[in-house]
Order: sequence, then C-alpha cells, then structure tokens
Amino acid sequence: MRLIILLTFLFLAEAASAQRKQLEQAATYERAGMLQEAFDRYEKLHKGKVKNVEAHVGMQRSAQGMLDRIQQEAMGFYRMNDLSAGEQERQEAAGFMQTMSLKGLHLQWDPMLQAQRREAQLHEANKLYE
Repeated sequence: MRLIILLTFLFLAEAASAQRKQLEQAATYERAGMLQEAFDRYEKLHKGKVKNVEAHVGMQRSAQGMLDRIQQEAMGFYRMNDLSAGEQERQEAAGFMQTMSLKGLHLQWDPMLQAQRREAQLHEANKLYE
C-alpha cells in the first residue's frame, strides 16, 4: 500500500516538474521576443488535463504582444499616409483580436491606432479634395 502511495506521489511530482520546465521554456521564448512560439507553448500547457493558470496568463501576455506589433505596423502605415496598407493591418489586428477572444483572451486595443487612422483619413481626403 505504501509503495502505491509513494509511486503516485513520485508520478505527480514528475508531472509538475515537467510542466514547470515547459512554462520556463515558454517564458524564455517570450523574453526573447518570440511571441508566437511562446504563445503556442503556453496554449499547449493550458489545453492540458489540468488548466494551468500561469499558462493562461502567459497566453494573454504573448497574445497582447502580438496584437501590439500588428497595431504598431498599422500605425506606421498611417503615419506614412498609406491608408490602404494601414487599413489592411488594422483588419488583421481586428481578426487576430477576434480569434484570441474565442480562446478566452481579452486583449486591449491601442487608442492611438484610431487617432493615427483619423489623421491618415484626413490626409487622404485633403489629397482627393485638391
């Protein structure tokens, strides 16, 4: 009986150790700026039998970082007065945000994106007006 309890305890300790190691690997990817790889690892851990809260938080962080990158690209196009390319990136950001919402992640939209978009729209309107 004691042997069974001991083996069960060792098995659970090993599983927790493996999960901790996987979390550390995902965090390493995240620190290195490899957000997609980090997200994939966090998501794999979160989809396991036991929902891992740290993995969910990591998913949230890395997904927000990916969304921020897409929004920065859109704002760059808007600043260069390239409305069509900015709109394309903005649509990509909106689609990404919707996909992440389906996975239970609530991402924040950058309020500066809308301001940059308005500026690019005004520039385009003025160009057409002239």
